[in-house]
Amino acid sequence: MPRKHNPNLPRGYGHSQSYSRPSIQPIYARSSDRIDPRPLSRRILAWIPKLILAGVVLVAFSLYPESRLETSRDFGEVWGIQKHHLSNSISEEIIANEFPSIVTINSDQSNFDAIVHYTIKPDLNSFIDDTIARYGPDYAAVVVLQPHTGRILAMSSFVKDNSLNHNLAVHSGFPAASLFKIVTAAAAIDTGVARPGSI
Repeated sequence: MPRKHNPNLPRGYGHSQSYSRPSIQPIYARSSDRIDPRPLSRRILAWIPKLILAGVVLVAFSLYPESRLETSRDFGEVWGIQKHHLSNSISEEIIANEFPSIVTINSDQSNFDAIVHYTIKPDLNSFIDDTIARYGPDYAAVVVLQPHTGRILAMSSFVKDNSLNHNLAVHSGFPAASLFKIVTAAAAIDTGVARPGSI
């Protein structure tokens, strides 16, 4: 039923009446500006779990080692793992042309297993492997970097007679080809260290 307005009621009161049952009397209700109509003691009790949770979080952060809260840019570490820990744990596999997904990190405090996510794109890496194998050079190594982030997108190594079981891309015994001079020259020009006429 539609609500009827009663002009005899004071301001702030509404009038509601149901006509389905004659025994029901009119009900008057007054609006209130209070957000929470509960008594003060109940409102305080409702805040106790929130305060306990905030206290637990503050205590947890105060007990957490400060060195682990620092950024990797400041200390060369990510959540307590320094770069040399990761490098020492994975270098032998990478040199042997293997890319394990789980490695054991040997840190100063403890040893634990960690999952490694590589930035290498398998399709691109396979394409480079196939291309090098098709031309069959004596030795070849190709590394594809993403210029803006430095991520390694592909890392391929090839030895014609399979005499070396090493990844030439990370082997320091072979000098870079003359083609790499273009890369270093472009980087020098880009950073302002050199000018096109001075190279």
